[in-house]
Amino acid sequence: MKKKILIIFLAVILISLIGFSNFFEIKAENQSEIDKVINYIKSQPQTAWNTMALAGAGEAETNLDYLKSVPSDQKSAMGYAKYILALTAAGKNPANFGDENYVEKLKSFYQDSQFGEKDLINDDIWAVLALGSAGQGNLSMVQDAKNYILSHQNSDSGWSYNISSSSDTNDTAAAIMALLEAGVSPSLPAILNAVSYLKSQQNNDGGFPYSAASSSDSCSDAWIISAIYKLGQDPISSNWVKNGKNPLNHLVSLQDEDGGFWWQSEGDNKSCSSYALVALSEKFYPVETTYNLHHLRIEGKDNNICDEKISGETALDLIIRGSKICGYDYSISEYPGMGFYLAKINGQDSWMYMVNSISPMVGADSYYLEPGDEILWFSGEWLEKGWLQTKVGLTKTGDLAEIQVKYYNSETNSWQNLETGGIK
Repeated sequence: MKKKILIIFLAVILISLIGFSNFFEIKAENQSEIDKVINYIKSQPQTAWNTMALAGAGEAETNLDYLKSVPSDQKSAMGYAKYILALTAAGKNPANFGDENYVEKLKSFYQDSQFGEKDLINDDIWAVLALGSAGQGNLSMVQDAKNYILSHQNSDSGWSYNISSSSDTNDTAAAIMALLEAGVSPSLPAILNAVSYLKSQQNNDGGFPYSAASSSDSCSDAWIISAIYKLGQDPISSNWVKNGKNPLNHLVSLQDEDGGFWWQSEGDNKSCSSYALVALSEKFYPVETTYNLHHLRIEGKDNNICDEKISGETALDLIIRGSKICGYDYSISEYPGMGFYLAKINGQDSWMYMVNSISPMVGADSYYLEPGDEILWFSGEWLEKGWLQTKVGLTKTGDLAEIQVKYYNSETNSWQNLETGGIK
């Protein structure tokens, strides 16, 4: 029996190593370019875009003090959205990190079913992405903005930065990411047609221009590569190859010796470097990072529904993102004037949640998480009716294994053995 177990164990390790080797082989193809652009961005002035890029590449930025106050000339829907996205990428709470609540300030720009200026679309795009990163993608105002973006898709299926200009690839890629973040299905005709528009703009060098008949540039390459990843596609697949070249090929061709990325050709400018790093890191917007991972556990009445580490800003946000990873159905309802709550998971109701074994006094949509928090959702009775949070521990000594059931004592804030003791 021991030999069989050992063989199976070794087989699992071998399969895992094969999978990891393929993963690292893919990542290694661009690792030297990633390392160089990281060093370049670190040498540049701090910006929200640079913070997103470094966080997405796994680089902790020690000093985020510049994000504590939005400059007076950036106090717009777009300005607050950028700061929120930078903070959530770095695993910080945009509601209380700065000198004002950035989330609420962004919401204050909502009017006439859209954010910011009525004739602009890009501020709606980034407001949707920002509020989505803060776990508030289900807000009615976000869904209104989503519909506003959809309603201003141009006849060629692309988008511009405003409602009256011709389509461009950059805003189209950003719009696709915002719509997906707001819950639009990748199979919706609006998305499929937008993807077709992007493909129609690809140049023979494999790269993408800002607009038709112009040269490919690193900004456009980066935005579209990120949108491709958000769609769940691969930018080096045959779907994105033209004349034997793909957008990653062209993007990498514009990297300078110092790690920065030229816009269209050597000597112009390197303002696209942060976007390039996000794309090379196989990330998209909002930038999700390991700095904001939380342990989500969902216990149904009869079974475990989910047990994963997931990024998100609020306890309710984890439910939304966890559904894609753990494969469950859910529904969220709204108490008028009181926020959102979890109504059902897989048809089960009566859901409550705990964070780090404590029952919060606010709704799940308003509970902003700190990196490393553990969140338990359970379907059952209230704690005062007898429900206890439990877990099972295993201790092995030689050929003997002891299973010990523990419960969380809220009075002492500690795990304690059940009085029945262990089971051998």
